[in-house]
Order: sequence, then C-alpha cells, then structure tokens
Amino acid sequence: MEQNQSIDQFKGKTRLPGFAIPKKYELHLIPDLSACTFSGTVQISLTINESTKFLVLNALQLVIQNTCFTNSQGQQYTPCDVVVDNDDEILVLVFEETLTVGGATFKVTVTVPSELTALSNMPVENEKLDGVLKTVYFEESPVMSTYLVAVVVGLFDYNEVTTVDGVKVRVYCAVGKSDQGKLAMDIAVKTLDIFTKYFSVSYPLPKLDLVAVPEFAGGAMENYGLIIYRENELLYHDLYTAAAKKQIISYMATDILFPEWNIWNKFLLVAANGLRMDALEKSHPIEVEIHHARSVIEIFDAVSYEKGSAVIRMLQGYLGHVTFQKSLSTYMRRYQAQNAKTEDLWNVLSEVSGEPVNLMMNTWTKKAGYPVIHVELIDNILKFKQSQFLLSGQHVDGEWIVPITLSVGSYERQKKFLLETSHGKVDISELVQSIGDDLNSNKKKHEDGQENIWVKVNVNQSGFYRVHYEDKLAIRLQKAIQNNCLLPADKFGILDDGNALCQACEQSLSSLLVLMDVYRKEFDYVIVSKLIDLGWDSISGEDHSISLMRGEVFQALATFDHDKTQQEALRRFQILLDDRNTSLLPANTRKVAYVAVMRNTTTENRTGLESLLSFYRSTDVLQEREKILRCIASSADPNVVIEVLNLLLSDEIPDQDIIYVLWGISIEGSETAWRWLKDNWERILAKYGAGLLLTNFISQIVPLVNSDEKADEIEAFFGSRMNHSIVMNLKLSIEQIRVKARWIRSQIPSCLWNEDFADVNHDT
Repeated sequence: MEQNQSIDQFKGKTRLPGFAIPKKYELHLIPDLSACTFSGTVQISLTINESTKFLVLNALQLVIQNTCFTNSQGQQYTPCDVVVDNDDEILVLVFEETLTVGGATFKVTVTVPSELTALSNMPVENEKLDGVLKTVYFEESPVMSTYLVAVVVGLFDYNEVTTVDGVKVRVYCAVGKSDQGKLAMDIAVKTLDIFTKYFSVSYPLPKLDLVAVPEFAGGAMENYGLIIYRENELLYHDLYTAAAKKQIISYMATDILFPEWNIWNKFLLVAANGLRMDALEKSHPIEVEIHHARSVIEIFDAVSYEKGSAVIRMLQGYLGHVTFQKSLSTYMRRYQAQNAKTEDLWNVLSEVSGEPVNLMMNTWTKKAGYPVIHVELIDNILKFKQSQFLLSGQHVDGEWIVPITLSVGSYERQKKFLLETSHGKVDISELVQSIGDDLNSNKKKHEDGQENIWVKVNVNQSGFYRVHYEDKLAIRLQKAIQNNCLLPADKFGILDDGNALCQACEQSLSSLLVLMDVYRKEFDYVIVSKLIDLGWDSISGEDHSISLMRGEVFQALATFDHDKTQQEALRRFQILLDDRNTSLLPANTRKVAYVAVMRNTTTENRTGLESLLSFYRSTDVLQEREKILRCIASSADPNVVIEVLNLLLSDEIPDQDIIYVLWGISIEGSETAWRWLKDNWERILAKYGAGLLLTNFISQIVPLVNSDEKADEIEAFFGSRMNHSIVMNLKLSIEQIRVKARWIRSQIPSCLWNEDFADVNHDT
C-alpha cells in the first residue's frame, strides 16, 4: 500500500487513515499557566495494520520538536520529514523505511508548580516534588477515546463524598466557592446510583471529578472521570440562582429526583427548538459527514443536541420505558470498553423489542428534516398523509417511519402504530364505540359526545413531527382545550404546531389567532392568573412552577414596555442599589428589573446602563453577572445597543460570556446589531478566531433582520469572507431571514383587517 501513499492523499480528509491504530498513550504535560502554553511529550503505542511509510496524527497549534518510531523489536526509525498541515489539523511523519504490520489506554503525567492541583481522568498514582515543581503521575486509564482525555491545573477548593459503591465524587471550584458546589455533588452522587440501576452497569472508574472552570467556551465537556463545566452551569448560589438554573444543574436525572418539577414539560421547549431549526432547508442530519476539521464546530447545534435527544425520547415513548431500559442495559453490557457504532445500538433495540428500530431510526438520523402529518377523520377512519415540513413553505415529498401515538376522547383510549409510507389509515371505531357505551345513559349527552369526540395525535408530544388537523378535528381539539381535557404537553404541542404551520404559510394568521384565543381560558391552569393575586413577592411553600412563571411573565411584560410592570421593577431596582440582598428582588424576578432599567435607558439617559455595569463590575457572583449580561442589550435605543456591543471588542466581558449579551439584543436593535457586525467583522475575527465563539455572532445577530434585501446584503458581505467554521451557520441564518420575509409578505397585508381577526378581538 505504501507505494500509493502521498502526503496529498491525507489532506482534506475527515478521519485519519486506518493503517495505524493507537493502543495506548503516555502523556506528560508541563503547563506554563502564566503564558497559557504547555510543553511535553507523548509516547503512543500502536498497531500497524498495513505496511506504510507514513504515520498521520491529529495536531492543532503544536510545535513539533522531536519524533521517532520504535518497533516491537526495539529498532528505531527517525522520520525523514515532518509535515504540519494547519488547515487540515494533521501531522504527517514521513519515513524512508517501510513500517511493517505489527481503543487505546492513557497514562498521563503532569509537571506543575507545587502549590497547584493537577487533575486528570484517573486518580493520582504518585507525586514527586522537585523544588518549586511537582510531577504528578496518574493511573493508567481503561480504553477510551482520545477526545475524552483531560487535564486540569489550578488552585481549587473541593467538596467530596464517597458513594455506596466506593466511587469518590468531588466537585472542584475556585477557592472560596465550595459551598456553591454542594448541590451539584449531591445530584452527582444520586445520579450515579440511578444510572447504575438503570443500565445494570456499575460506573467503571474509581472517581468522578466535576470541575467548575471560570472561563470555558462550552457549557460542559464530558471527559471520562473529569467533567469540566462553565462555572455558572455547575455552581448554585441560594440567593442569586434562579429556579430554572437549578433545574439545569440537575437535568440528567431530574424526573426521578424531583418529579414535582415536571421536567419533561420543560423538555418540550428543547424539542421545539430542534423542530424549528430542522424545518430549514439548509438543515443537516444528526449523523452528518464532516468534510473539514473546523466544520465540526458547526454541528454542535440544535439539530445534534435538541433533535438528537428528542428523537431518542420518541423512540423510548414508542417502545415503552421497560423495553427501552432493558435494551440500553443489554447494549451497555455488550459493548462495555469497546468501540460501538450507532447501528449497534439500533440493532440491540430491535433485538430486544422485536420492532424494526434500525430501519426506523435511519430515517431520523441519516437525513435532514422531519414530517408534518396531515390527519382527517372520515366515518371513524383516521387518514394520515406525511410530507416533509419546511418553514419555507416548499412542498417536498419525504417518508419517515413515524411512530404514531393517538388518543381518542380520553387518555385511557389510545392506539399506536408505525406510519411506514406516505399514506396510512387507522380504524378507531372500537375506541369511539367505547366512548358511546359510556354515554348511552343520556341520549342528548350521547349525541353531543359523539359530535365532540376529540383525537389527539402525538400523545404527550413525544414524537418529533408536526400534526396538521382537518378543520373538524381542529375544532374538537379546541373544545377539549377549553374543557381542560388535555395534558399540558398536548396543549403546548397543539399551539406550537399551529404557530409553525402559520410561519410556513400552511395556516392563516387568523386561524392561529382563533386557536390562541382558546388559551385565554387556560389562565387558571397555567397559573398566569394567580400571578395577579401573588404579585411580585413569593410566599412560603408556593409551587415551583409559580416561581418560574412569575419571572417569565413579568419579564415579558417589561420587555413589551408594560408601564405598571416597568415602574414597579424600577422602584425595586432602586432599593436593590442600596441593599444588594433585598428580598424585594429575589433571583427569579431580578432580570425583570434589569430589563426594565434597560428599556428606559436612552442616549440622553444612560444612568440605568451605568448602574448595571457598576453592579456587574462590583459583584463576583457569576449568576448575577450572567443576568446583567443577558439584559444590557435590550434597550430600544440603537446608540445604547452599539455601546453595549462594543464591550464585546474589549476585555470587559470574558469571551465565554459574549453569548449572553448576544441573546439579549432587542428587536429594535436588530438592524443596528447587523451594521455593527459588518463594521467590526475584522476585529471580531481577530479577537475570537475561527472557532465556536465566532459562530455565536453569526447565529445570534444575522437572523435578527427580516427582509430579503438584508439577506442579499449579508450574502454579498460574506461572499468574500467565508471560512469553514461559519458556512453552515450562515446558510441557516440567511434562510431564517428569508422565511420571516416570506411570512411578512404573505400574511400581514391580508390579516391586519381580516374579519376573523376582528371577531377574535370583538369581546376582548
């Protein structure tokens, strides 16, 4: 094979060649924390599967000083050439001699200043002190992927507890913050126990460290035995952390540990974001081919995460919890400490369940998009038709193997089946008849009941698809909502589907407004009306959902310039300036005050912004700093928005936190933000590089505008400024602009004075 190899053959490839397989890495690192650099050595044990004159490794931002290869007989080979390709992020070692055929473990060693703590995936085996330095030797790891290897060095406090199985769990954080890590430690210990029972597999390592890092671009990284988090994603402060953030900290096993939180209802928002992004023509499959190393960054998006998790939940809902758990347990035991492919998981699920999981899941993971299911009822026969749902309104044929669940008149009357072709039908006569039997005692009630029997497809909103009901079924569902017959998840799903269908111009704005009007009667159920009685201040023992709802509703009112809400928020903010720990602005409503402050900040009156920035600079509470950053760009004044965005070009805001500012840009500031991005693109590129942080500027600013003219302008601007890390993000963002532009053109002129619209508002 070596005769056919050349260095060019390895360029532009998404994976390393398979003729050399690593078996073990011995890594010795010497970090220089003051210069943010490191030096070191790595010894890689590998197996040569095919004769070669080349060894190809991944390498990024490395300076290679010495290399050699030693075979199993002790013969040493020095490469005649060492080629570093920075674009493809590879290192190629070229040998004159042929290297003949002959999951990796890792043994890590780190040399650091003696006063610092060094952590890696495995426990410390030994330490050797040498003056002001110490060398820390870690135990050899089990077989694991290279991307899970981690080293952390710093000054830390920690909390520690040992599980009943003998696993040592520690939460490391900056000195002085150990109390804020206790919730995470408690949840980690309980979660290990839950998953040990769920998977019937013990946690395989002797320790688990969770580390809160002050500056970390991602939310977290799941390194084996050493999970690294952004500080505010792990630490919890009783006074400053909102209830919603507490849910995120413990999300993994929340449903078991805190059933009263109804976390699966909150998961609907996660799935909805995946549905929104995957309805774009420029979307990508969950399993996507990567053509350049730097393009990897772009696939960590709503499709990979939100759609990925939602599709797994859909599968679990169809197979049933018991079968799903049994399948995962079998899979974990069968492939423990081995490499496994996605298909291996599907095969085990098929084997245990007896369902064609492999065929079904391939339609969901290997191609982009998802279906909209059109449903009509004719003589107790439900007819289904599927096609791909696109926000652009394009009509595209597409077939998925769709797990359909449906309820008829009651959650006690359900059916489920696989829709495997473009059309299908189900006879629900038996379910309808059972309802009729219950109503037979009252003839009038029986007749009314037969007329109003509702059908809800996608029960509990567990499926990753939209549902478009014919008018008759839609009206029945609206009555079911009014009569409080449906679960909260299904009420949410009907409204979310209606909104999406309207955006795609598959349903008129007036139809959506009619549907929304039904939810006015929902206030008691979703607690909104209780906020009128409860006001701003929480009461002892109030429901967790009320605390969440209070902050959400008041923040929306402040954002939409509701005068009474803003005035009360500003009054409380003035008290906060004098007393940082005032009970008048607890964690769940503090952002309301910050939004109100910024909505009243103008070029002529900047005191609000100055007060918030002063507050930001003087507090070391991360949760408080995050809240402020999320709000300071919410001013309606373009000049204030530009002033805030300019902070992102300074060292005022840590790089990892820029996303919070971008999330908070006001509607009025959307075009201003785009002009700022265009004017400062070169400075942004120089400061943030071509990585994950750069993509945030594209995904959060570009889609804010809403005209085809702006979309054309953006395409022209980036035409000569494209790089691998923003290609997909830019295409998706521009498509979102065109979707909004199309909707505005098609809906607004015809609906502003539509009679249906007037009817909806007649009694309000």
